[in-house]
Amino acid sequence: MEVSYKVAQLAKEKGYFIWHSKRYVNGKLTYSPTSKYIIAVEGKRMVKPDQQQIFAPLQSELQTWLRDTYKIHIEPQYSFKSDYSGVEWWFYLYPQIGGGRIKFFPDEIGNDLNYEGALEAGLFEALKLINIETK
Repeated sequence: MEVSYKVAQLAKEKGYFIWHSKRYVNGKLTYSPTSKYIIAVEGKRMVKPDQQQIFAPLQSELQTWLRDTYKIHIEPQYSFKSDYSGVEWWFYLYPQIGGGRIKFFPDEIGNDLNYEGALEAGLFEALKLINIETK
């Protein structure tokens, strides 16, 4: 599942420029399998999109980038509601792998979430932690 426009926009601001065939153009998710602006950097296909175009990575790809680049890990979790009427989702955010963790509860990230919703909220919170000037 691709990340939302809000998360893709923040990822771009924080330095995510890995080429994807799916991207947001003027806020709408589109598919473009080729680009004449692709350049090779360290063996990966990368391009810096213009202001109107923002790459739309899969949630798992952005999660991997955060872990590999910034050592931030997101771990979605769930628990049964106290009345057993369903489950509620939340996530742990590990700002430094091997260090402490921050727990976000459903009331802080929205109601009626599923795994993807909890991961999306975790990606957004993780991106907000990044200070690109110190990278």
